[in-house]
Amino acid sequence: MVRRKLAFILAVSFAFAAGGCTETGSGSQTDDPCKGRYIEEEISIQDRPSVGGELYRQNNKTLFYDYYNSKLYTQDDQANTFTAADFPSLDELGDDVSPDSVAFLPDGSYIFTYYLPDDSSKPIEEMTYSEYYAYMSADGKIRKLDLGLKYSSIDAFECSDDGRIFASSFEGNVYEISIEDSSAKLIFNVNSQPVCFDVVSDYIICADSRNISFYSLTDNSLMETPQILKDFWKQQKFSTEGMSAFDPVCDFCEGTDNSVYIITANGLYRYIIDGNQIEQLLDAMSYHLGSPSCSVRSVVAESEQSFLVIYKEGRVMRYRYDPSASNAVSSSLKIYSLTQNDTLDQIISEYKIQNPDIAVEYETGIEKDSGITYEDAIKNLNTEICSDGAPDIIMLDAMDTDNYIDKNILLDLKDYEDKIDPDDSLLDNIAKHYKNDGLYTMSCRFEIPVLAGKKENLAKIDSFSTLADMIESQHSIVTDRTVAEFYTPQEVLETAFEFTADEIMTDDGVNTKALAGMLDDCLRIYKSERSVLTDNQVENHTYNKTCSQSPICRWGYEAAGYSMLIKNNEEKLACGTADGFLNSLNIITSLDTDNPDIEYRYGLTDNSTLYIPKCSLGICCAGKNSDNAAEFIKTAFSQSVQDIELGDGLPVNKKSLEYFYSKGKTDKGKGFSLGDPFSDRSVCLWANWMDNAEVNRFSSKLQMLDTPVYLDTMTRDVIIQTGSKCLDSIITVEQAAEEIDEKISLKLQE
Repeated sequence: MVRRKLAFILAVSFAFAAGGCTETGSGSQTDDPCKGRYIEEEISIQDRPSVGGELYRQNNKTLFYDYYNSKLYTQDDQANTFTAADFPSLDELGDDVSPDSVAFLPDGSYIFTYYLPDDSSKPIEEMTYSEYYAYMSADGKIRKLDLGLKYSSIDAFECSDDGRIFASSFEGNVYEISIEDSSAKLIFNVNSQPVCFDVVSDYIICADSRNISFYSLTDNSLMETPQILKDFWKQQKFSTEGMSAFDPVCDFCEGTDNSVYIITANGLYRYIIDGNQIEQLLDAMSYHLGSPSCSVRSVVAESEQSFLVIYKEGRVMRYRYDPSASNAVSSSLKIYSLTQNDTLDQIISEYKIQNPDIAVEYETGIEKDSGITYEDAIKNLNTEICSDGAPDIIMLDAMDTDNYIDKNILLDLKDYEDKIDPDDSLLDNIAKHYKNDGLYTMSCRFEIPVLAGKKENLAKIDSFSTLADMIESQHSIVTDRTVAEFYTPQEVLETAFEFTADEIMTDDGVNTKALAGMLDDCLRIYKSERSVLTDNQVENHTYNKTCSQSPICRWGYEAAGYSMLIKNNEEKLACGTADGFLNSLNIITSLDTDNPDIEYRYGLTDNSTLYIPKCSLGICCAGKNSDNAAEFIKTAFSQSVQDIELGDGLPVNKKSLEYFYSKGKTDKGKGFSLGDPFSDRSVCLWANWMDNAEVNRFSSKLQMLDTPVYLDTMTRDVIIQTGSKCLDSIITVEQAAEEIDEKISLKLQE
C-alpha cells in the first residue's frame, strides 16, 4: 500500500464535500455541480500574537488568549479584525504572574493556571516552578483555588454553556471544578495524556492519540463511542509529539441539529452525534489548513456556512461557503516522495491555494509504520513510471538520483529555467544540480555542517582525523560526560559522512582508503565517548530521540542544540548540521555572547565546500503535466514559501535569505533552555539573530558551497549497518571498508 493524499477525495467511510464538479456537501445552495466551494479569508489582528489560543464565544464576541505575551484578543460578530488588550493585572498573585491555560466562562469570568518559582533566589537555570490555579470574576475579583490535586497537573480548562467548569490533566483525568468549594471531582479517565479536550453542547470530548471518548452531561455517564468515530480517529494518524490538551492536535465546536464540527490537520468535518456518517467540508490540501507552517489550534462556527479557524502561529482564517465560486477541475498534477516531507507539504499547500482548479495527488512511497521497504517502494514507483500512472514531480531525497538521470527518467530542466527562476533569485551553486550538461534536479533547501567549541580546540582541527584526535584527548579532561554528545554508532557514522563525503564518494565509486580512514576515526570517537556512558544513559538518550523533535539536526539528531552544553563545560565540542535560522544557526552564532573563547565554524575547515541538499525536485519524463510541474517548482522557490522556517533546511532564494538577515535589526530573538544530561543544571541561552558581521561571514560561506552530499537510502543503510558492526568490534576496519565497497559497487553496476 502507498499513501495518497488527494485534493478531491472520495472515501468509503466518509461523504466528502470537495470540489471538482462533484456533488457538494451540506450547506450547498446551488444546483450547478461545478459551482460552490469554501473561500479562505485571513482576518486581520491588531498586534499579531505569538501564539494562537483556543477560540471562545462570550457575550456575542469571539475571544482567544496569547499566553506568550499575556494578551486577550476580541472580535465582534462578523468583524474582520481582532483587537488586543493586556490581560487584567494579577499582581496580587505574585510578581510578573501571567496565566498559562485560560478558559473564558459565559458570564465574562476566567479560570486559569499560573506558575510561581519555588525559590526565586536561585539562578534561572536552577529554578523550579509549581502550578497554581485561580478564578477571576467578571468584575475583576481574584480567588485562588486549591483543587486538592496533589498528584495531578491540569492541562486545560473548558466550560459548558450553563457555566459548569471541567478540566483535563496530563495524566488523562477529567474533573469537574467547583469554584464555591475550590475542589476538583474526578469524572472519568482516558488512561493516557489527552491530545484534545473540549466541552461541546451537552458532551465532554476527551481523546488520546488512539481513542476518543464522549461523556454525556445529561446522563452523567460515558457514552459508547460509535464505530465511525473510532475509524475516523485512527485514520487521522495523529502525531502526538509534543502535543497535549493544552497544545492539541484538533478541536471541536458545536453545530446545529445535535452535530459537532471537528477540525484536524486533514480538514474540517461535520458529525451528527450517534450518526453513521462524517462529512468533510474542507480538504486541508486546498487551504492553509494543510500547510506545515499553519498548525490548527481551534475552530468556532459563525454559521452553518462560515467558520473561524485559529492557528498556533497566531493567524486566523475565515472559511466561508460561496455558492458561486467555481470548483471545476481544469487539469491535474501528481507528486511523489519516498517519505513525508514538510517542505513539500508547504509547497503543495501554496500551489493549491494559487491553483484551486488543479487537482493535486500526493503519493508517499513509505508511510510511517507501514512495513514497506525502500526496495518495495522503488519497485512500486518504477512500475508507475512504466505504466500510465507516472508522477509529474518526484522529490528525490534519499533516492538514487544518478540512476534516474542515467536511465532518462528525469526531464532536463534547462528548458524551464526562465519559467522557474525568471528573476535570477536563486543561489545557483546550491539550488541547481547539473550532470552531463543537463539540469535534472533543483533543491529547495539545504543544510550546512557546523563545528563549535573552544577557540584553541577548534584551531587544532583541520580534518575528521584531527577531530577524532581532539575528542580522544579531551576525554583526559572530560571524564564524567561525553565530549561531542555521541551515544550510538549511527550518530558517529552519519556525522562522519556529512563531513567527509567528498573524500569517500567519487565519480568512480568508493575511495576505500579514505573510507577505511573514516571508519578508523569513527571507531576512535565511539570508543572514547562510549567509555564514559552507562547502558542506561544510552538507552535513555535513544528513547528521548524518538519522543522529542530535534530543532537542529545531525541527520535527525540534535547537534547545535547540544552546543548549548558548552556553556556548562567549555571543553566540549558540537558537530553536526544546521537546518534553519531561528532554532539552529541563531543558537550557534550566539554561543560566544557570554564567553568570547567559544567559536564556531562552517564545516571541518574554513575552506569546506560541503552542503546537504534538501527537498530536491525533478520532473518525470513519463508524466503528463510537465507545464504544471514546472509551475510547481517555481512555487517551491517563491519567496512566500522560502520565507517559512520548517526546521528542515535553509532557503536558497536570495530574497528570503535577505529577509532572515534583516531580522537582527527588528527581532528580539528567542530564549532556549536545555537539560544537561550529566548534571542537575539546565543550560539557558538567548539566541539572537545574526548581526552584520555574522551575516557577512555566512553569506560569504554560501558562495563557496559547491559539493552536495547525496546519500540514498541503500548507501546509507550499507554504511550504517556495516559500519556499526565495525564500531561494535564485530568486524575490523579493513573488513568493514571492503564490505561497504563491495555492496556499493554492486549497486552501481545494477
